[in-house]
Amino acid sequence: MPNMVAHIYFGKEVLKELPAEIKQICEKYIDAFLYGTIGPDFLFALREIGDPAKRYTNIMQTCRVYETFRSIAKRLCEVKDEREISYAMGLMCHYVADFNIHPYVWFFCEEGFVKDLELLDKPHVHGHIELAFDEYTARELIKDRWYKPAKDLRTSAKTNEAIANFYVGAVNKIVGLDVSKFKIKLAVKVTRFFARVAFDRTGIKKRIFKFLEEKVLHARKLTTSMRPPYGYGEIDYLNFSHKPFRKVRDMDETINLSFPELLEKSKEIAVDYAVKFYEAIKKDGDLEPMGGYEAFKINYEGVTNIKP
Repeated sequence: MPNMVAHIYFGKEVLKELPAEIKQICEKYIDAFLYGTIGPDFLFALREIGDPAKRYTNIMQTCRVYETFRSIAKRLCEVKDEREISYAMGLMCHYVADFNIHPYVWFFCEEGFVKDLELLDKPHVHGHIELAFDEYTARELIKDRWYKPAKDLRTSAKTNEAIANFYVGAVNKIVGLDVSKFKIKLAVKVTRFFARVAFDRTGIKKRIFKFLEEKVLHARKLTTSMRPPYGYGEIDYLNFSHKPFRKVRDMDETINLSFPELLEKSKEIAVDYAVKFYEAIKKDGDLEPMGGYEAFKINYEGVTNIKP
């Protein structure tokens, strides 16, 4: 699961700009907030273990964005659980970063350097570009090339319980899949373990796993999440050449921002969304004051949803 580094960093930057009331909650339950910044991607663990709910994350991110956030707001308005609220603020950061940056990711996948990749790597170009985002973030923004995302993904038992309650109480019914609290908590732990295994300071792990993938699995798995990606520093993963791409994948407007410019642009939007979402939670859970469907019409992949 690449892109943890960029998402965690982005969430921390947004947190600095949040109003005191929201910041206090997020800092009090910082483990919930930071875990929220990696979004529902941790539930891809269900796919890797062959669970019947393997499409849970895909449905949540692509088909039911507005409905999901509406359900979350209603739940949090009722339960007022600050751990869940902190998690929701992190999740909002993830969503905003995704819908702003994924249009470029997919542009790169379609127009980029797939021809230069090894055969087994070609299906994973999406992962390569997100690894490049992580590598750049660690080196140039965090100023620690060997930053370990797993250290920011440590969660207490109470936070694991809150995350499980969050999905069982607000999201299961929207995506139409009944995932138990046990499986959600298991996915939390598996994802942190995965982040630890994928951290490879020496390059030895990557060489070993690459050999096993080629000789045994005949497919890429873990190495697609090990920094740095193939050709980093040579391939223009970060759009420093400022190629134009669609701002939203199914709309005509184009922009030509680089990855760091997209990240900076997303920060102000994320602060605005977090503040308005928190106000909805405090009041009555109604998202209409922040724009309703219009505020969430672009899904995590940068495509407009069909209005419910």
